[in-house]
Amino acid sequence: MTSSALILNDLEVRFYENDFKLSDINLEIKTGTITGLIGRNGAGKTTLLKAIMGLQKYQKGTITYFETDKSLKNPLIKERLSFTSNALAYNPRFSPDQIANAVAPFYKNFKYDLFEKYLDLFHLNEDQRLANFSTGMQRKFQVLLTISCNPDLLILDEPTANLDTVSKDDILDMVMDFMQDEEKSILFSTNLTVDVERIADYVVFMEKGRIIFAEEKDTLLEQYQLFHCPTECMTPEFKKNIVGMKETAFGYEGLISSSHSDIAGTNTDEIRFVRAGFDDFMRYFSEEGA
Repeated sequence: MTSSALILNDLEVRFYENDFKLSDINLEIKTGTITGLIGRNGAGKTTLLKAIMGLQKYQKGTITYFETDKSLKNPLIKERLSFTSNALAYNPRFSPDQIANAVAPFYKNFKYDLFEKYLDLFHLNEDQRLANFSTGMQRKFQVLLTISCNPDLLILDEPTANLDTVSKDDILDMVMDFMQDEEKSILFSTNLTVDVERIADYVVFMEKGRIIFAEEKDTLLEQYQLFHCPTECMTPEFKKNIVGMKETAFGYEGLISSSHSDIAGTNTDEIRFVRAGFDDFMRYFSEEGA
């Protein structure tokens, strides 16, 4: 039986200064898996990650860590988690070596050898101030430091946002190396669906503070198709099985369940079906695409 690194039950986060809130958040992160959290800006992804890490108060629900504890006040639980955001979280006047020496005492399993390995691999000077690093170098440093803490659950908030292709690949390679240990788990948020397609086992889509779906990646890709339909072929029978669609100059484009793509009474010979991607899921599962 697969164990769980994280379980969220009926989580709710309210912001009294505005109308936004996270609500009805139910989610399980299985041990040994990578879960990609997608959604447009403002969907609530960062808020959710901060709530998990104890950086954002929640007003309702429970968070269970490693099936044993519902509180991060236990230091033995807290050191099994490690988090980094896409913003620089450390004083730029300090060097990688200084920061590592400050962070390591909080993680009894901190891997200095791994830390040194990645610094060498990415040609990051351990004695140079972070202020002298490029954005890509700073991001690599934050991720490698987080991984060097050797957590059981690694949480990353948009780790590859606004980076060049080489830096993105370096970070994703680090993430995959981390997962060589089957007892590790990762939850990461992103606006780059190509990252999800490349490394995720499970995909969670958030929209306006709610989880729209949380499913195994391969299952989602098998269950839905993208269609291109001439106007004259759009029948009521076909339309009622559509997840979401938009009108185009040539008819309609949208997302439909694969099990309903061949519908009696519809001339499907004139409808083109292609593999859907996660950009399509984000577009057509959203309220605007429905």
